[in-house]
Amino acid sequence: MAAAAPAGRSDGANAPVGIAPGDEAGRAARRGRYRTDIQALRGIAVLLVVFYHLGWFGLDGGYLGVDMFFVVSGYVITQLIRSRVAAGAFSVREFYWRRAWRLLPALLATLAASAVAARWLLTEIDLRAFADQGLGALFLVANVVLWRQGGYFDAPAVMKPLLHLWSLSIEQQFYLLFPWLFIAAAARRVFVWLALASGISFALALWLAVRAPEAGFYLLSARIWEFGLGALAAAAASGGAPSRRPGPAFSMLALGALLLAALRPFGPWPPVAAALLVCVATAALLRWPSRWLAQGAVARLLAACGTISYSLYLVHWPLLAFYRHYSFSEVLAPGETVGLFVVSILLAVALYAGVERTLRRTPPTALRRFGVLGVSVLLLMLWCGAARAQTDARSIDWASERRPNHGLAIECEYDGSFELRPGCMTTPHPKLLVWGDSVAMQYVAGLTDGLAARHGLVQATMSTCGPLLGVAPVYSGRLGEDWARRCIAFNDSVFAWLSRQPGITHVLLSARFLDYVESGQQLLTRQGLRPQALVFARPLLAATVERLRGAGKTVVILAPPPEEGFDVGACTERLSRGKSIGRRSSCDIERRAYETLQRDAIALLRSAPAPVLWPGDLLCDAARCAVSIDRWPIYRDAAHFSYRGSVLFARHFDLARKVLP
Repeated sequence: MAAAAPAGRSDGANAPVGIAPGDEAGRAARRGRYRTDIQALRGIAVLLVVFYHLGWFGLDGGYLGVDMFFVVSGYVITQLIRSRVAAGAFSVREFYWRRAWRLLPALLATLAASAVAARWLLTEIDLRAFADQGLGALFLVANVVLWRQGGYFDAPAVMKPLLHLWSLSIEQQFYLLFPWLFIAAAARRVFVWLALASGISFALALWLAVRAPEAGFYLLSARIWEFGLGALAAAAASGGAPSRRPGPAFSMLALGALLLAALRPFGPWPPVAAALLVCVATAALLRWPSRWLAQGAVARLLAACGTISYSLYLVHWPLLAFYRHYSFSEVLAPGETVGLFVVSILLAVALYAGVERTLRRTPPTALRRFGVLGVSVLLLMLWCGAARAQTDARSIDWASERRPNHGLAIECEYDGSFELRPGCMTTPHPKLLVWGDSVAMQYVAGLTDGLAARHGLVQATMSTCGPLLGVAPVYSGRLGEDWARRCIAFNDSVFAWLSRQPGITHVLLSARFLDYVESGQQLLTRQGLRPQALVFARPLLAATVERLRGAGKTVVILAPPPEEGFDVGACTERLSRGKSIGRRSSCDIERRAYETLQRDAIALLRSAPAPVLWPGDLLCDAARCAVSIDRWPIYRDAAHFSYRGSVLFARHFDLARKVLP
């Protein structure tokens, strides 16, 4: 992601992805080796990524732009090292310094600006994660930190301002290792070693795609083959820009492959399959450049995007993530995305002109290296340390208050067939079964506090999996049809177990029932896929209640707490700390907005053939729903009570007596 060189002057535009090139690349450019098509490929790659993050043009596979960058990086860095080795002028130490000088200043500027925004917008839990990610980026292991924090495609991922730095750490790790290949292997064997390393890495990527997909996404070992394809293309080109160009059909095929994978990344196939298509097409376009990417107005426009691609990649994601924190919404409106895209371009141009291009013209002397990099790293480490040292005016331990509410224990969050675990039962002879999803989990602490020992309970819960027999919601990503089948199997096994437990007399059903009637989404039933709608969900809920009654159980349904679609827990914490709460005047939930959002879910519950308990009866008046009790915040996020909130709600609502008199 480097800059294009204006005519008559070299800025080293064909440097590896994510870096600005050194003087040797500039001399190569002056010898006429600058290639507009490489810059255009960078432009395509960064636009795919940015458009994917904005949700534009149906680019479900736009994230594959990062794979394109890795291939381009492998190609150009191989050309650079081979030319220096052939001239007898290659130095690993100097190579490392130049990479750091070109990469780190723009990165550090982005991190510093992000740290300022983080202090204004992030909560304690988010700040701790941000600190770890920032330190990970400084020490070239952001990919490992993010892998341990959670998945790239998880819903909270869109709220992580430094999530995108996983790819930069992978690239930096590649730069640390790759030069030694040319030192360890004889020149004539470099091609063989590249092919061997790439083959092993690709096999590992295939294996991890099935066994540990998040590790396969984040770790260098499963990405080396992508750099390797670019390096093999460079080795095959014998170090120079190839003279032979393909015909239009070849270029159309390769560019069509990129677009096809970006639009439809092969459905149920492992993501490695789509990445392979993109990487092979990119390597082919590097080895046999297309005239369409080298000449004409479109090529120049794409090359202009390639000029600021590194800066654009750095700034666009923190801007999107911080705006989501500001607005308390993971989903952005079309108008908002247009504005954010324009701001991203402006920030990228400013970062490129003020940092990238300026420092490119400044020789990286020892004094400047240690002055700029040393002081910047120290300041960033202090920022990250400060993120962990915040205190609250009321001495509330927000990290503890807003920790995930799993009910009795984290092992009570099942992911498939139900088998009673000792930690998921409060007494040897419980009378109550709490059955449902994460909404049901949140009520367990309050019920445990309110039930006498002789009335104990059992917790049978699976996140997003409501207690409706024979049906499960289907969403994209990890909550697809395979997960839905596990949800159905979980509920079947809960009912089978419950049927053998005469001591359990009462069953509490609770869930975010909106997940079964959400417009535009699907349900998996025993008869196949159906749209999420009241017409399908009503008879399934009624049938579940009747089967429980047929098994001799008393059924009570507990509705979810009021929600408006924003993170109430984050809002109350930020308000308490004196931070921005965006455009909101308070953190209370507007009753009309809540009832509009939950309209179909409310209609579903009102049709149920069982008594329904409504938390809004306690929390809501005609206009608003409270988000605190006795001046203590009770929400941990947008739709779940904290442990303290669960207990406070249960006591004031007299929940235990209403569920099990």
